[in-house]
Amino acid sequence: MLESDQCKLFFGYSDRAEVTYEDFLAALHPKDRERTMNAIEASIRKEAPYDIEYRVVHPDGTMRWISATGHTFRDEFDRPTRMGGVARDITEKNNSMKSCRKTKQGDKEKVKQFGGLGLGLAISKAIIDAHGGAITVRSDGKDRGSAFAVRLCLAGEPVEPGKTAEE
Repeated sequence: MLESDQCKLFFGYSDRAEVTYEDFLAALHPKDRERTMNAIEASIRKEAPYDIEYRVVHPDGTMRWISATGHTFRDEFDRPTRMGGVARDITEKNNSMKSCRKTKQGDKEKVKQFGGLGLGLAISKAIIDAHGGAITVRSDGKDRGSAFAVRLCLAGEPVEPGKTAEE
């Protein structure tokens, strides 16, 4: 079933393994199995392309997210003969999105702490801190706007906390 060496690795198999349809199904996360099987069956029955994201669980328990797109090939008698397409490991992308959702969920406390600046300021500060920079915010009050000053060192020297871009 899985012919690409890279695709076999996505599923936690050796690049030399013979991977059957049953092996493919066994690797699918139980909560994604039915939905994935339905997408494959629809592609075979309806000659429709498939475009699906699902989780696979490796033998060591590692879970990866896969995005697969493709279609069913047919012979001259319109019988399905094989499926082809592209599979991509999107685990890192999904992990990044999950982190953003967690940041948004924690936003209520930031809104209380910073007024309406919450999420934007929290994200900006995290990025700037990671690069050794500093950010300051000034506001004349509610509904009066805000001024942000960001300072990043090009020479790699950390900025002293509390300094502004002008200093």
